[in-house]
Amino acid sequence: MIDGDDGVILLLYEVYKTHTELVFVARHDVHQLMLEVECRVAMRSRHYLTTQCLDAPYASGWMALYEYGTDINFLNATSLTRAFDQLLCRFSCFYYMPPPSSRGLPPKLRYLHQVELARMVNKREPLLTHTFGFIDGATAF
Repeated sequence: MIDGDDGVILLLYEVYKTHTELVFVARHDVHQLMLEVECRVAMRSRHYLTTQCLDAPYASGWMALYEYGTDINFLNATSLTRAFDQLLCRFSCFYYMPPPSSRGLPPKLRYLHQVELARMVNKREPLLTHTFGFIDGATAF
């Protein structure tokens, strides 16, 4: 059967295995406790920007693009050409949008305003009738 030395080695191995498992569990518990402490600290501390960290509005990338960028740069960034400013000036006298009543997001273009704007555009440039599609700029009947 098992002689004396083999039995001692098996007992020592069993003790070592149990000890290793207990150490693993203890390390896992310590790691979890450290994570909980870090989470509590992170929840208590606030990270924010002060106004000194922010660039001046005139030094922003958008203003540099608007002031000094080419028409192609502006078109790629906004999908609008500089002619949009001219159109905006022409249409601004026909369209009134009330100023925002409170701070926050600007007001949305309401449906009734869209309908009125569509009527004005249709008076100036009537929609095509009896047309169901376009092929390369040519009307397909």
